[in-house]
Amino acid sequence: MPRTSANGFKALVLVAFLAAIVGGVWLGLFSCGTYAWHKQAMLWMLLAFAVAILLWPRGRSPAIGRKSILSLAILGAFYFARALAAPFYPAPPDFGDYFRLVWLALATGPC
Repeated sequence: MPRTSANGFKALVLVAFLAAIVGGVWLGLFSCGTYAWHKQAMLWMLLAFAVAILLWPRGRSPAIGRKSILSLAILGAFYFARALAAPFYPAPPDFGDYFRLVWLALATGPC
């Protein structure tokens, strides 16, 4: 039977990844011309998740190296999801332009 604290760590990681992906898609689709604090709030929230993952007790979670990789992966998922969604604002691009626009969004941001 799994320990409750191990399930808590997995739940924390799952919620962090979901927040990163949903937040990245939302900012990618709707961040042009909106308030700057939306991105700042999202990054602060993801930072809080990353710190919570890093500070989770050692006996109930992976080693610090793996927790560090998870924390970086959460930030990477956010930026990647934002870049994948950004070309759809304000209208869907042509298929040939989509990958160029994703690369541009990765390099410079969604707008």
